[in-house]
Amino acid sequence: TLRNESLLRLAQAVVDYQADYFTGGDACLRPLSLREMAGQIGLHESTVSRTVQGKYITTVRGIIPFRRLFSVSLETRTGTATSAAAVRARLRAWIDAEDPLHPLTDDTLTQRLSQEGVMIARRTVAKYREALGVPAFRDRTKSRPGTEPRPSEETSPCS
Repeated sequence: TLRNESLLRLAQAVVDYQADYFTGGDACLRPLSLREMAGQIGLHESTVSRTVQGKYITTVRGIIPFRRLFSVSLETRTGTATSAAAVRARLRAWIDAEDPLHPLTDDTLTQRLSQEGVMIARRTVAKYREALGVPAFRDRTKSRPGTEPRPSEETSPCS
């Protein structure tokens, strides 16, 4: 049917576009809007929206909502774009690697993103941190016995 053909075309186009995500995770998710994908495969944006609604895709990372493969684009200082999911993954990595006795503030996280060229407000960093289920700085300042800080620098899993 036409519906199945549309779903198959859309799935193939999105999987091709987000290939790095399947090997590198959220840090490698590229910015992608429904409108952008609709234009690429010749469907209306609302058709693409209805097509992905309630659909899941089986990946090496498990079963995920199809919609997760679409992410908001954030402009960087260099003019390139990064996805909100990649920024959240970066925040998670920094917070996981922080010194438990001296956790990172939202301001510090915002400054680190700025140094990497991602210009977002501190309030946006706070919103992303909360979405990750990470408590605020003041709630993370307590000593965590047995927790060793991990190195914060890591190589990118994206190609």
